[in-house]
Amino acid sequence: HFANVSTFGGGGITALSSQMLSNSDFFTGAFPAEYGNALSGVFDMRIRTGNSERREHTFKAGAIGIDFATEGPFKKDKKASYLVNYRYSTLALISPLLPENARGIRYQDLSYKLNFPVGKSGNISTWGLFSTDRTGSEVKSDSTEWEYYSDREEDENKNLMGAAGVNYRTIISDKTYMNVLIAATGNYISWHRNRLGGELELYPTDRIEQNDRKYTFSLLVNHKFSPKYTNRTGFTFNRLTYRINLKQYTDEINSLVTYADENGGSEILQFYTQSRLDILPGLSLNAGIHAQRFSLTKELTIEPRASLRWKVAPKHTVSLAYGLHSRLEPIGFYFATQQHESEKIRPNMNLKLAKAQHLVFSYELATGEYSRLRIEPFYQKLSDVPVIPRSSFSMMNLDIDWFFNDSLVNEGSGYNAGIDITLERFLHSGYYYLVTGSFFDSRYTGGDHIERNTRFNKNYVVNFLFGKEWSVGHQKNNIIGINWKFSLLGGDRISPVDQASSLLDHDVVYNEYKAFSERKPAVYYLDFSASWQRNKPRYSATWS
Repeated sequence: HFANVSTFGGGGITALSSQMLSNSDFFTGAFPAEYGNALSGVFDMRIRTGNSERREHTFKAGAIGIDFATEGPFKKDKKASYLVNYRYSTLALISPLLPENARGIRYQDLSYKLNFPVGKSGNISTWGLFSTDRTGSEVKSDSTEWEYYSDREEDENKNLMGAAGVNYRTIISDKTYMNVLIAATGNYISWHRNRLGGELELYPTDRIEQNDRKYTFSLLVNHKFSPKYTNRTGFTFNRLTYRINLKQYTDEINSLVTYADENGGSEILQFYTQSRLDILPGLSLNAGIHAQRFSLTKELTIEPRASLRWKVAPKHTVSLAYGLHSRLEPIGFYFATQQHESEKIRPNMNLKLAKAQHLVFSYELATGEYSRLRIEPFYQKLSDVPVIPRSSFSMMNLDIDWFFNDSLVNEGSGYNAGIDITLERFLHSGYYYLVTGSFFDSRYTGGDHIERNTRFNKNYVVNFLFGKEWSVGHQKNNIIGINWKFSLLGGDRISPVDQASSLLDHDVVYNEYKAFSERKPAVYYLDFSASWQRNKPRYSATWS
């Protein structure tokens, strides 16, 4: 929900309810060859299949939303099943009780999965996820009430998101299975902002209209050649279509200026092959190639990936992984428009893909039957990063900037180096814990060829989690639980304000020659929850 409002690629609240999730994989570092168009990590989320034996219903009310889910078989004694979840914003329901600046937040989402076994070895599933968001604020016409920049502004934001697909999976033989996917996804944002001028008249400042759609076809074939050798090969074809119109007010011409205006499409073709080979007992190799071509720039990348895992002893495992990865920039940056006299030019149409090489070593120690320690030193080298010539700007530091029309070149670089330490105990005998620490250095080189801290160089992130459950009641079938988490993060890097230029421009101007030379204070979070789950033969209820 509210994607691309506070930061590109991010939002405020997940649109997929946790009640819909099955086992999912989160990859960081040198992730496998089947995943592409990502530099740092991949979250491969899977929607679970509904109960095929009996119908169940769930109702949930909390601060995030009012949530209802239902699942079960379409017909008794048949394996076909459904799972549907709907959620409506709690903030919208209680908006009359909220402060004025929080009343405009409204969102809702719907997700589903329908599952149909086909024959003895096939399965068809269709799934979908849809959400709508609205938010806005009103201007304060009384200048004595102005305290923040936003007090002089009114804005209205509308987001729509949708994804739907059909998945066909079949077992061809006892050694081979195939998976076919057809999907369509889309994201729409409309964001209008007006501002009060010196005469207290409203004038338009920002106009954002962007509608992105993606149509996907993918094929995967997994074949086990022998007990020691397995290969999976496949491809993904994406047809991208987009309608982009970005305008912002400028004092120079006292009007809105177009930063991007495009209605068109392009394609991304990705191909991969990946093999697992058990070389010796306890020693395995995963190796593959990922290829990606973006039709807009006609660039083709070939990305090798490999990892070696060795179980040295029953409790000791080491691994080493390498991967080359590439990624597109936000589509609007390719269509950034500059006005030169009577001619409009687009200087970024030939941008190359940014690239990252990952090298990760891992040592894992089984400290007990239900606990383990993992230590992972890592190094990530970035290249071909888009930068502005003779400037400290780099796309590595991009947070959100809708109105961008500078010329970019792929001459930037950077690195992230550090160590991750994880000590965890899985839930057993009623309790679990997790201790993680990440200590790192993050640097970049912009268009002026000076090395600096990146915006995100926090240097450290530490987390402590603990949870405990007790079985209570006459039959010990009710559960009381507590969970707590403490997080400590180094502060984000910031650029100092250029006081003289800010006074002249009547707006905040940063000293880009000293980009990210200062930092915010460290941040800590403390979260605690207590819950009581009451279990009955036909229902369970949880208060938390």
